[in-house]
Amino acid sequence: MQKNEENDKRHIIKYTSLFGGVQIINLLASVIRNKIAAVILGPSGLGLVSLYNTAITLIGNTTNLGIPFSAIRHLSELREKNDINLTNQYIHTIRTWSLVTAILGMALCAAVSPLLSLAYFSDIYHWYIFAWLSPAVALTTIAGGELAILKGMHMMKQVAIQSLTISIGAVFTSLPFYYFLGIDGIIPSILVFAITMLLSVLYFSIHDHPFHPFHLTRKILAQGGNMIRLGLAYTIAGILGSGTEFFIRAFIMQKGTEEDVGLYNAGYVLTITYASMIFTAMETDYFPRLSAVNHDTQRSNDVVNKQIEVSLLLIAPLLVIFLIVLPQLLPLLYANSFMPVITMAQWAILGMFVRAATLPMAYLSLAKGQSKIFLLTETAYDIFAAIFITTGYAFGGLKGSGQALLLSAVADFILIWSVARLYYKFHLAPETIKKFAIQAPIILGTFIIVLLTDGLSYWIAGAICIAISTIVSMKHLKKDMTQS
Repeated sequence: MQKNEENDKRHIIKYTSLFGGVQIINLLASVIRNKIAAVILGPSGLGLVSLYNTAITLIGNTTNLGIPFSAIRHLSELREKNDINLTNQYIHTIRTWSLVTAILGMALCAAVSPLLSLAYFSDIYHWYIFAWLSPAVALTTIAGGELAILKGMHMMKQVAIQSLTISIGAVFTSLPFYYFLGIDGIIPSILVFAITMLLSVLYFSIHDHPFHPFHLTRKILAQGGNMIRLGLAYTIAGILGSGTEFFIRAFIMQKGTEEDVGLYNAGYVLTITYASMIFTAMETDYFPRLSAVNHDTQRSNDVVNKQIEVSLLLIAPLLVIFLIVLPQLLPLLYANSFMPVITMAQWAILGMFVRAATLPMAYLSLAKGQSKIFLLTETAYDIFAAIFITTGYAFGGLKGSGQALLLSAVADFILIWSVARLYYKFHLAPETIKKFAIQAPIILGTFIIVLLTDGLSYWIAGAICIAISTIVSMKHLKKDMTQS
């Protein structure tokens, strides 16, 4: 039997590595962009950039109905069926709904601009700033729909090129405005960035899928129904997740100090951001592939198991390296005053290894369009994460928070695996369990070494762990590439 692309480990390794590399460049570009803003605009200007972008993201995520994510599922299915007419019709539906939600987002941003001004500046006299930002909400929403088309049609090279283009372009579009206009250049730079992002996506999307006249018909409304239902679940889950993080930080603020909140946030961002260099491939490449075969239980199982295997093999050596170099890396990224967060981050890193096995399973409910199941599992995780982390901090401070993050990751794995097994007849393949069992002791051994040793023995033992984990992963990845 001819090997299908969806089940090809060569494809998984290729695109997981590709988007992991893209994410690294994105992070570097972000660091450079923030450094430029910090030098030219100062702390207050950098704060305003963050504030305005947060407002755009909040309004956009509230009004786009989750279309940039949910549209990928059905479009991937149609591509798998090779039905060109239905595929083109659905692309038209995506674009129509994206335009409608873009107008909604722009109108809402303008309407609540006095409230945003009041929330951020304690007065309503800065409303005009947020009114000027409203076009950026519309532009990013339309760009999100076009990017969903690229992902749904599996145009992954174009997605990678677009991501690199916009990351590097953001540096050059912001610098002139900051340099010549100072703080007054923040709004124009954000608008130009939004325009650049949309144009970069359109360059690829309209080449193979040109625009047709927009018209909101009953058929288009009906076609968008399932997309909107899944998208709303995704949006609500995001809101609940943000609410949980707000609750946790508020609890730490009440029980501890403002410094503890800053340390917790640094440790959380440090571990999650690092792992995202691998996890980004989930949404970008993995989700469309899984969506395309979601009606075939056996093929879905194969896709999920192979994604888990590749994710574990790729992330394990990186986590081992991160555990070893974290004490030296943290002062470079932050400052010496952030060293108390080391132990918390080390515990959280263990949780990232567990999360690498959990996320591929978590996408099953989304790929199958089971929005209620997805929302219930996300809500359940938010609840026990809030309980674990606040309890961990109350009894163990920042170290307890790190242990709670690990415990939350383990609980999430058990929950997602149980749901996948019960509702989707999913089972972990023996080869998947084997690869988890091989790398897990290496990571645990590294964790024990960083806690109990120092000096020369620390670096010798750490180097041995890095070498073993890397060799094991390379051996299995090379074997998978050869067999694929």
